[in-house]
Amino acid sequence: MSGTGLEIRVETSDVGAALVWLWRGQRALSLPAAASIETGVPGLLTPSGKRHSLAYRQAVQEGEAITAECEIVLPEGVFRLTDRWRRVDRRLEIVDVANPVGVRLLLELAPLLPRRAYGDFRYFAPPALYDLNDLNDDGVEEYLDPNSLHFREDRLTYLTLFAFSDSAGLGFALSRADLPEFDSLSERRHGDSAFLQATDIGSLGIEPERDGDGVKLLAAYPFAERTKSHALLVKARVPFAAFYPAKKNETLSVSYLLRFVPAANVHGAMASLWRIRFDELGPRPVALPATLGEMMRLRLEALERFYVEEKDGARAAGFVTNCHSQDGAQLCNVIQFGFTGQNNLNAFNLLRAGDRLGDERRFAS
Repeated sequence: MSGTGLEIRVETSDVGAALVWLWRGQRALSLPAAASIETGVPGLLTPSGKRHSLAYRQAVQEGEAITAECEIVLPEGVFRLTDRWRRVDRRLEIVDVANPVGVRLLLELAPLLPRRAYGDFRYFAPPALYDLNDLNDDGVEEYLDPNSLHFREDRLTYLTLFAFSDSAGLGFALSRADLPEFDSLSERRHGDSAFLQATDIGSLGIEPERDGDGVKLLAAYPFAERTKSHALLVKARVPFAAFYPAKKNETLSVSYLLRFVPAANVHGAMASLWRIRFDELGPRPVALPATLGEMMRLRLEALERFYVEEKDGARAAGFVTNCHSQDGAQLCNVIQFGFTGQNNLNAFNLLRAGDRLGDERRFAS
């Protein structure tokens, strides 16, 4: 959490403790249901599962640091959540399970600004979401259609979801702090959209409040693209969600960063936030498995296999660069500019190669 004028408080009630963030003295964000998990029984799993939400049993504040915990007792099992806030480090202990069950840990944050409806914010989660990709200004994301949008973390280059309020000049950024480290094959049957999977990959998303008066920023661990998916099945957009197979005495751990980003406009906020995330993630150049010359030679060989000459009334020849993966087939031969940039690479390689008649020296130059 960052930003001058930011304060976090513990608010207690008869049902337990909750957290509220103040921005320059005004309530700006809350964590109303601190302990929130979803469960599902193998063979009957749905992407959203069965949600169980509770307040913290207790929360202890020492300066800017808060330690909070809650025990969740269900017919499916007993779970103990411990959160340590500055950034939030979450531990979900599986104390006991009666029968096989899948579990997913949720973090739900609710903006409390005067204008806080879903349409009062602008949303970004590059490269999956840019201002709702809203081409007709109807306030609905253009490609997925619903307002409930969730993105598996390996689709997000900066592992960040950002919501910005133009009226308040304030943005909320929810980021995965620790990088996912492991994955596994899912326990999935053909056609299943929800399944058990021991994976360290979560998801970040947004949902309107059910009463229509607000919005929630939501992190799920493991992932849930619960309404429609950004997976390759582009036409159907089938939901796609994992539950962690719960085992007695096992512990799930995940960490997030919450930032308040003040700015005169969304462009300034994005520039500031993404510089910070770039430094935090520290991307490193990848060592290529072959030399540039070898890769150029292989690219030319691949192009020549896909070169289509004029025949059967076709007016032009070219290279296939557009694959419609949702149908698993090449639908047409496309000379394509923009989008993939493949044609620019193809043209560059062809120019470099010259006549390509055994002159290997051109690839090494």
